[in-house]
Amino acid sequence: MTLGDILSGIDAFKRRMVNMPGLQDQREFGADPPDTVDGLQRVLAQQGDDSTTTLGALSGVQAAAPLLLRSGLFDLSKLADLPTYLKDSAFARLPAPAKGIPDYVQAKIANMGNTLTPLAQKAIEPGMAWYNQQPLHDVFMDVLGPDVGAQRWNDWNQLVGATSPANKVTQNQKQASYYFAKQAQGEMGAGLSHDPTGHMAIEPGYAHMYQSDVNDKLARIMNDGGLSTLEDPKTASYADNLAGNYSPVTIDRHFVRGMDLTNKSGKPLEAPKKEWYSAIEDAAKDQASKLGLTPAQYQAAAWIGGAEQTGVANAEPFMALLQHQLMTSAGKTGKTPVQFLQDFVRGQDYIR
Repeated sequence: MTLGDILSGIDAFKRRMVNMPGLQDQREFGADPPDTVDGLQRVLAQQGDDSTTTLGALSGVQAAAPLLLRSGLFDLSKLADLPTYLKDSAFARLPAPAKGIPDYVQAKIANMGNTLTPLAQKAIEPGMAWYNQQPLHDVFMDVLGPDVGAQRWNDWNQLVGATSPANKVTQNQKQASYYFAKQAQGEMGAGLSHDPTGHMAIEPGYAHMYQSDVNDKLARIMNDGGLSTLEDPKTASYADNLAGNYSPVTIDRHFVRGMDLTNKSGKPLEAPKKEWYSAIEDAAKDQASKLGLTPAQYQAAAWIGGAEQTGVANAEPFMALLQHQLMTSAGKTGKTPVQFLQDFVRGQDYIR
């Protein structure tokens, strides 16, 4: 039995379920939603249905159950766990300047335990959950198979990284999904020196405010297989954190604001110089180990804990935000959420 069979059966059940008295909305399940196939069968039995026809193809298939939880498409209850696809791979970084890192920067790095770490301590568990995409990763593997699934999983996260600069997470996901579909459909060109989107018209709502910079990053993905850990340290780290490598640290504007990084005259910075990245990352890794967190979890915890201070718009986990967008897009396209999820993973549709 394939996942496609399972998802089709789930879809059929959901369509049938909404017509049952008292079950027009999954919230009607209250505190005890049917989160397993057996549970769904019990609900149907209570409605006077033996469930034989609707769930025949699903009998005993417990793997399908997370897609039926009242939270939506995915079971988000275990995001604070480490993903099964976790890896630990350090990134090459540019060396420090020949003259060394300025004293005023070193002072901010040395003080990270008094700036960023207290923020991280306010949001340990949310930070542990933020980067975990286990539910989506499993769908990639099941729908596309291990080989194609692994490649497309990498593509998805690289494209999220490429479209992340100066973006809210939801808009970031939307734009990445667009290029993910265009890439699958052969509409992004490899071998182009600057702009792999040059021969395709970008639909309204999907262009980035810094499109030229995004084009450079897309070209690296298409030509080199991924973002540069030297030239794109923040975006490459972000992409790999989402892909399951929790060793690099995403030093974004919120991280920089949280550590109160400034230039020589005291003016706040939005990003570190690339030559400073390694030293800041090493300090963050040291702070993470003191809290029993991976480096990526430490950064996410500080990002969430300091949301009000540093201007984070929405600190919900990446998967929660993506789930909402997938389900909303399904409604906009007239598809069921499961149908849209499958089309998204296959690169046949994108977030609206």
